Amino acid sequence: MKKVVYLFPTNRQKLLEEVEYGIAPDNNLYGLNHLQKFFQVDTFDGAQVSLNVNPKQTPVVRQESRWVGQEKINVKLERVLNLLFLPLVWFFNSRYTKLNLGRVILVLPRLWRADAVITCVDSINKAVAILKKLNLFFAPLICMEGNVMDETEKFPRLHQWLWSGVDQIITHAPVDQEKLVRLGLGDRGVTIPVGSDGDFWHTSGLPRRYAPRNDGQTLVVSVGADRDRDYQTLFLAASQLKQLKFLVCCGQKSVESLEIPENVEVRINVSALETREILSKAGMVVLPLQETFRASGQLALLDAMLMEKPMIVSKTRGVVEAYGLVNMNQVVLVPPGDVKSLAQAIEQLKSNKNLRCRLGVAGKKLAVGYTTKKYAEKLKKVILASS
Repeated sequence: MKKVVYLFPTNRQKLLEEVEYGIAPDNNLYGLNHLQKFFQVDTFDGAQVSLNVNPKQTPVVRQESRWVGQEKINVKLERVLNLLFLPLVWFFNSRYTKLNLGRVILVLPRLWRADAVITCVDSINKAVAILKKLNLFFAPLICMEGNVMDETEKFPRLHQWLWSGVDQIITHAPVDQEKLVRLGLGDRGVTIPVGSDGDFWHTSGLPRRYAPRNDGQTLVVSVGADRDRDYQTLFLAASQLKQLKFLVCCGQKSVESLEIPENVEVRINVSALETREILSKAGMVVLPLQETFRASGQLALLDAMLMEKPMIVSKTRGVVEAYGLVNMNQVVLVPPGDVKSLAQAIEQLKSNKNLRCRLGVAGKKLAVGYTTKKYAEKLKKVILASS
C-alpha cells in the first residue's frame, strides 16, 4: 500500500477527532480521511504533533479514537533553522504567506519514506516546495495551492523557479489555473474545486428547535471569515432593509472598523455545530465577496447548498467559474460591491417563496456533486498518476 504524507500548517488533531465523533465537518482535511481507504496516510501539522491516521493502529489520544500517535519536534532547533534560512524565506514571504522552513526541515525523514507528499494551504506549500527544488527529498509533491501568487509577493521569476519543482499543483478554481499558465506551468496544474462534508451539513435529524423557520420571517445569514469577504457591502444593504433580521458569523478581523446596523447581529468564531444550527433556521444565505481573482467562498457556498438554502452570491470568478453557477438557476448572482443590487436581490428572495424553494433544491443538487468524498476520489487519481 502506497504511503501518502499530508502536511498542514496548523493543528488538525482536534479536527480529526471531532470529525470522527460527528461534531465537525471534514472540509478542512482536504480528503485525508477518505483517502485512508486506499493509502497508508500519515500527516504532520503545525502544532508540533505528528498523527498517524491508520485505523488499525492502537489509539493513544482518546481510548475510542482512531487518530493516533504523537511525536514532538525540537522547538529550539526549529527556531535555529528558521534563523539560519531567514534570507531564503524572506524571498518567498508575503503579506499573506509566512513560511516555517525550519519545521518542514525537521520532518524530512517522513518525506524520505513517502510515496507521495501532499501539502495543504499556501504557507506550507512554499516551504516544502523549496526542499523539493533543492532535491532534499524525491517523492512526488502535490500542492493544494489556493493562490499561486498574490499582489504582495516579490520576485515573480523566483516563484516560477519554485513552482517548477512541484509535480502537481491542485488549484481550486480556473482563475488560479490561469496564473499557472502565465508562469509557464500550466501542465503542472489540475483544477479540483473543494468539496464540503455531505454527512455533516444537513437538516435531517436535527432537534425540532433547529428546523427551518416557518413563521413567515426571513432570517438572512452570512458565514465566513476569510480576507475576501465583503461585509461592508452586506451591512450597507442591511441598513436599507430594516424590516429584516441579519445574522453574520465571522472572525473579528472581518468586521473591524465596520459600522454594524441595528438589525444585524454578529457572532465571532462560531463553532461548526452552531453554524449548522444557524443555517438550518436561515430563510436565505448571502455570500458577499470581493473580486480578488482567486478561489474564495467555496466552502461557505457548498455548506449552505447542502442544507438546501437559497443563496445570493457575489459574481466573482473564484466561486462562479469553479462550480458553473448560473444566475437564477442555482443562486442569485449580484455584482461584487453593488449595494443596490444586493438589497434588491434580498427583497426579491424574501417575497418569492417559489424562487427560494427552487434555488434551494437546485443548489443542493449541485452541491452533492462536490462533497469531500468526491474531492478525495479526484485527488486519488492525481496521486496514482504522480507516483
